[in-house]
Amino acid sequence: MNSTRSSNWRRLAPMGLLLMFVLALTGCSFNRDYRKALVQPVVPGSIEGAWTGTWLSGKNGHNGELRGIITRLEGNTYETRFKARFWKIFTYTS
Repeated sequence: MNSTRSSNWRRLAPMGLLLMFVLALTGCSFNRDYRKALVQPVVPGSIEGAWTGTWLSGKNGHNGELRGIITRLEGNTYETRFKARFWKIFTYTS
């Protein structure tokens, strides 16, 4: 029985490490794109560019840093990407 558990662990451990590595990289492209957006000239009256603010949960009062990038695709169509931080250590990127 112990050899079966040990065998399962040896098989699953590399997958777990790979998953942790992939999750750690999920915000990397956002950070790069955000830095690029910060140095782009701001067009007066436009909503495009890098935004910084905070978020607040109306349900439980949790809050944290919120950064966003708004990019005009065409006409009145925009793409938005956000990165939120909570508990000062966790991040979520969409």
